[in-house]
Amino acid sequence: MNIESYELKESERGTAFAFVNEGLRGSFQMGIQYQVTQNPLIWNLGFGIWVDYEEDNRQKRRLDDRTVLDNGNRNQVIATVIKSLFMFWEHHPDKLVFLTGSTDARTRLYRGVVNLYGHEVSDRIDFFGIDKMGNLYPYHPPGNGTEAFILRLR
Repeated sequence: MNIESYELKESERGTAFAFVNEGLRGSFQMGIQYQVTQNPLIWNLGFGIWVDYEEDNRQKRRLDDRTVLDNGNRNQVIATVIKSLFMFWEHHPDKLVFLTGSTDARTRLYRGVVNLYGHEVSDRIDFFGIDKMGNLYPYHPPGNGTEAFILRLR
């Protein structure tokens, strides 16, 4: 992709990333996390804004994947998430990545992103769709019934 991405700070194991999203509405601390699922070959991609909170008199932090920032830099954020995928695969080349939206609108957005930019990385990533019944199939745009994706490094 020829879209500028943000600089990523990477965890030692390549499963967590942080960056600053700077745009029309200000600067926001963002995070990308890859977490193993019940199947150790499949890792979930989580993405959102960092939110600090207190629990049991301890400061904690979590990713909020429901807030819509509308910061005027969607393509740069998408390029950053894609960059994190390849950084994750540098450490875990045999793992599959599961991706779905936290809301129906997010799922539509992700489907649109795959439709728009998938061809630019399809020489390095295989895309599979998952429908409402849980069926897995090679993804082809527009994929209107696709509820989630599985991504595999070629």
